[in-house]
Amino acid sequence: MENRILNEDEIDNRFILDYSKAIKLIKEEVAKKLPDFKIVEINDKKETYYYYVIIKKDTIQIKIGGDRGSLLFEITIDQNQHYLDEDIAHKLRAASEKNISLIINIIAQEIKEM
Repeated sequence: MENRILNEDEIDNRFILDYSKAIKLIKEEVAKKLPDFKIVEINDKKETYYYYVIIKKDTIQIKIGGDRGSLLFEITIDQNQHYLDEDIAHKLRAASEKNISLIINIIAQEIKEM
């Protein structure tokens, strides 16, 4: 996927969101920025630090969430894993409000350009 430059002021790797606030934010951002995608699975068990939302449209599946404070995101198209630029993956480490919103923006832009 296309190389995108991230500015340090766009990123927040210090403050992580509580999983329930993170899932709420993911659902809100997806509804605004990826409205054609449907939520197919939500893992929000309180006893674990691992949470995610999986959304899908046609042959595109996206998983966004967190694991012990780290941001996670996976993009699968036609059952093949697709990766964002390595710089993005390394810079967006924490599951913070800024980073979750930013990764959804980036994914929405990438999907639109396909």
